[in-house]
Amino acid sequence: MVTAVGYPLGGELTTTRGKVVRYGTDPFNSSPFQMMCNSAPIEHGSSGSPLVDSSGSIVGVAYAGGGGDFVAVPVEALNEVLRDPSKFSNKTSCE
Repeated sequence: MVTAVGYPLGGELTTTRGKVVRYGTDPFNSSPFQMMCNSAPIEHGSSGSPLVDSSGSIVGVAYAGGGGDFVAVPVEALNEVLRDPSKFSNKTSCE
């Protein structure tokens, strides 16, 4: 079970519950990582919000949603990028 938490478009706090359905490829083909597909609706404007498990640990970050499919970037993928960003970008700084 997971809960998506966010402030869609800067509005009021929302929480939606669901479960991890599967891991799959990025539906937009812009990431080499497996994405976490889940059934917790991600409100429009909540991209970047946390997806937490039943113990309150962050397990993903809201990425996209719609049509019943909601996608989050797993924390494991984010940690991999943070460990060595040069593997995932040809830029040397935030440009």
